[in-house]
Amino acid sequence: MARLIRRPSRGRSTSRRRTYLIGVAGHPNFGDEAITRGWLRWLATHRPDDEVWLDVPNPAGAAALHHGEHPHLVTVDTVHRLGWETPSSEGPADGAAVVAHTRAVLDEPWRAPRWLAGLEALRAADTVHVLGGGFVHAHHPHTASLLAALEWAARHGSRTAISGAGLVPADPALADLLGALGEAVDVATVRDPGSAAALPGSVLAPDDVWLGGIEQHLAARDADAPQPEVMVLVQGDGHSRGDELAATVLALLDAWGVGAGEYAVVEANPPVDGYVRAALEAQHGPHRFHSFAEIATHGLPARAGQRWITTRYHPHLLAAAAGADGVAISVSGDYYDVKHQAVRSAGSAWPVLAIGDAPVAAGPAGSLPERRGELAATLEATARAIHGDVLA
Repeated sequence: MARLIRRPSRGRSTSRRRTYLIGVAGHPNFGDEAITRGWLRWLATHRPDDEVWLDVPNPAGAAALHHGEHPHLVTVDTVHRLGWETPSSEGPADGAAVVAHTRAVLDEPWRAPRWLAGLEALRAADTVHVLGGGFVHAHHPHTASLLAALEWAARHGSRTAISGAGLVPADPALADLLGALGEAVDVATVRDPGSAAALPGSVLAPDDVWLGGIEQHLAARDADAPQPEVMVLVQGDGHSRGDELAATVLALLDAWGVGAGEYAVVEANPPVDGYVRAALEAQHGPHRFHSFAEIATHGLPARAGQRWITTRYHPHLLAAAAGADGVAISVSGDYYDVKHQAVRSAGSAWPVLAIGDAPVAAGPAGSLPERRGELAATLEATARAIHGDVLA
């Protein structure tokens, strides 16, 4: 594994350490919640006495979903608010304006007095860590505040990390920030080659969902409960081609000869992942429904012997790693193509279709099931590179 630690730890206090995590939990979206839960559990095991601040766009939802995962968890939305509330006279602020505003407020917190408590928590953090995920990119310029805050923290004495990042499509306006971040941050891993090119000095590494092993994100199989052979998880967000996407899924089910009761629908992002249910039921009969509430509590119902159809990245990764065959459908060329190809690079042999493509047979899980231990060990090493030098 490439060397990750660039500088020794620079902890500020001798009392309880403060770890400041930045992510996007609480929306909810299954992949983001799984990553957040994995990091909180790791910290609860290795840093149970730390004060852990989790900065996310939906702190109330995150507090409810992750209650009890760490004994000293505080949820806020401070860094996200810096992006949302960047002044602009012409609609939403661009990435460069967000970076400038974030730096200015962190230098002089009185500029944002309503968020002073969260700002001071960040400014005094021993470790600042942007969690994995594909939430910082050109389509969402407000998210530049997350990287700007990390770079500010690196320049002001905190230990800093970004792990398992997906930065594609990268915002050209952030090239200077990403260059400075690559120079300043202590640990930087990304999950695809495009992101590695965008963040100088970063290391290509597995997705953060591998931390602690994926078993924690998979449902235990009940041998007495019948489980449909075909699982469908199709998103309603991130595209504007719902009818075409539904037709693509229906064509796959037709080609596979799937009948009533032989498939289930899974929801990773409520309620948008349920929009195809009526069309599926009209053509293929009743189905079982696995809600987000169910999979958040019990895990993704993925196992060997199934065939999956999914547009979402983490269900592709987890289901293939569980040994399922499947087909991934990309709903956008510059974003989801990158995600699904990253899973294929990790070992999945599922074909990736575009909306409207002709049906194909499900592809095998490839080498992902055999790599589970290796990839989990890689994430354990990353976690220790970020936080492990301060283990009790």
